[in-house]
Amino acid sequence: MAAPLPAGALSCRTVTDVPALHQLLRRAFQLSKTLPDELLHTFRKQVVLAAGLRDLRGALLKLGIQKDGNPGATDERDLRALHRERAT
Repeated sequence: MAAPLPAGALSCRTVTDVPALHQLLRRAFQLSKTLPDELLHTFRKQVVLAAGLRDLRGALLKLGIQKDGNPGATDERDLRALHRERAT
């Protein structure tokens, strides 16, 4: 391969013709179906939690609810605990 790899790429694969490309893509698809979904589910949960915490933090700061009355000093552990309390 003459061109350098894009940033973040770890490897590359070249094929000589269209049938070889179809075979490579078919195999990649087969392998992708065998990967466990648990990693995807964990990632999604973390993204949702992070977005929820960000939204909650913004809402609390809008309402003037701050730790020790000090602007910007809201502790993330306190926000997580409050979020858990409100979720139950």
